[in-house]
Amino acid sequence: MQENWVLRRRSYQELAQRLGIPAVLAHVIRNRVSEEEAESYLDREGPLEDPFRMLGMQTACARLLTAQKDGAEVRIVGDYDVDGVTATSILYLGLTTLGFQASYRIPDRMEDGYGIRPYMIDEAIRDGCGLILTCDNGIREFETMSYAKAQGIDVVLTDHHEITQDEAGNDVLPEAFCILNPHRADDSYPCKDLCGAGVAFKLVQALCQCMGRAVPQALIGYAALGTVCDVVKLSGENRRIVYQGLKTWNQDPPAGIAALMDAAMLKSLSVYSFGFVIGPMINAGGRLKTQQSLIRILLTKDPEEAFTLAQELKALNEERQAMTIAGIEEARRLAETECKDDLVKVLYLQDLHESIAGLVAGRLKEQLYRPTIVFTGREPIAKGSGRSIEGYDLFRHLQEQDALLERYGGHPMAAGLSIRQENIDVFRAALNQACDLEEKYLKPTVIVDAQLPIPDATLELAGLLTRLEPYGTGNERPIFAAMHVEVQSLRLMGKKQNVCRLRLMQDGRPCEAILFRIEALQEIITEKYGAEVWDRLLGGVRTEKGVFLDLLYHLEINEFRGVRQAQCTICNLR
Repeated sequence: MQENWVLRRRSYQELAQRLGIPAVLAHVIRNRVSEEEAESYLDREGPLEDPFRMLGMQTACARLLTAQKDGAEVRIVGDYDVDGVTATSILYLGLTTLGFQASYRIPDRMEDGYGIRPYMIDEAIRDGCGLILTCDNGIREFETMSYAKAQGIDVVLTDHHEITQDEAGNDVLPEAFCILNPHRADDSYPCKDLCGAGVAFKLVQALCQCMGRAVPQALIGYAALGTVCDVVKLSGENRRIVYQGLKTWNQDPPAGIAALMDAAMLKSLSVYSFGFVIGPMINAGGRLKTQQSLIRILLTKDPEEAFTLAQELKALNEERQAMTIAGIEEARRLAETECKDDLVKVLYLQDLHESIAGLVAGRLKEQLYRPTIVFTGREPIAKGSGRSIEGYDLFRHLQEQDALLERYGGHPMAAGLSIRQENIDVFRAALNQACDLEEKYLKPTVIVDAQLPIPDATLELAGLLTRLEPYGTGNERPIFAAMHVEVQSLRLMGKKQNVCRLRLMQDGRPCEAILFRIEALQEIITEKYGAEVWDRLLGGVRTEKGVFLDLLYHLEINEFRGVRQAQCTICNLR
């Protein structure tokens, strides 16, 4: 796939002098934050924001404290994804630690769908609950909030999803007793990108301040897990939550997290292991079974129970992986036949398990680099999930097609929705007719932090770059460019021979790099230089005319048998 490589050119010399750091490190920092924000950015251990800066926090705390005083049980209604179950865990563990009576209800993905429903209000009243507390849902549940009000039960609504606005730009809000959502137009809270678990954590933090209690130490780890897995921006307070949460859990993980680490053979936790190992295992519970019981993995203190649940989640995730692979293959076939010329891919896979529609949409979006929506199910109402690309605000375009949809919600880059089957083709045509994607957005843009010859990528610099972690959306791992590098030889490594070590020459200096995308390298070299050149390089024979590439790479520290070395890992090439 063709890419746009864009080199950032922000001024960094003054910052390098002021902080006494190498120019390339200052350059990377300035590519992420302003000159004034640099020192705060480097202070990952610093304090979090005052929770009472969030609009409605005083009211929410007062109502909860009244419930505690009255001995009323608080019913927490969460969601079935990682953000939803971590948010639920934060509230349940936080409230019970503070002496509240609390219970939780996690909607079933298949039976209930997303969000709180009117019958969940009836359940809470029947069970004797005196207050309902939502997390990671509710901001678009107008009918349910009105129903709760009519039934005489208050709802404290905590959510982080986009808020519908009227033609005048005013928020259209449901009739909850109190609403915590940093996206509210009149909310001045500095971190607008909190996930559902982040908002829940701020509420517990505020309650602890009201009661003169310390926030339970482990809770920030749940907020970190939810933040990474919901793929919100890893900047500002979110970055501090993730850094401090990882640090806390690496020192003392809860029983369930320790069991999941053992099941996955993880020695430590990182953003990567949250997003690609631990998170998918937890998500598998909500995709193929019910999180109402499997959320126990995040709540239990019993190692034996944690072990049993971790093994079940591991098996479910392996089943989910096989289903996802088959779904992607079918979706790719449809995309290349039924909607080959569409800029917005809208696919209907009747027999795809609805729980993996988002995974299939996300993977296809990456492969084709087009906004993708996947619908599934044989019921009259098809359920769908969408993933988008830069330059296409998916949530806004769904709002424009409101009349065709039964339900929808989400963000500019991801959304969930449902539609009557007979409207899918009309919806597909309407989205594509209204599509405003500019040509520049139709191929991925790779932002390059700086040009840095590979021989200059030292262990010392790699060590300094660790001060910028954790990396993720909004705080991407630094990317460096090495231009016109000669490939002198190649060596395949690993049990599956799927890692390649390149022996290189740049500016007359020898250097090395590793690559995990061998197919891309082979395709480039064989197309331009011929298959025999590829074979010669694999045989360790340097070609006479030379093979030259432009490379983008990450600089990391590789530690093997006690020896630390700088490692350049190639991420893009041409």
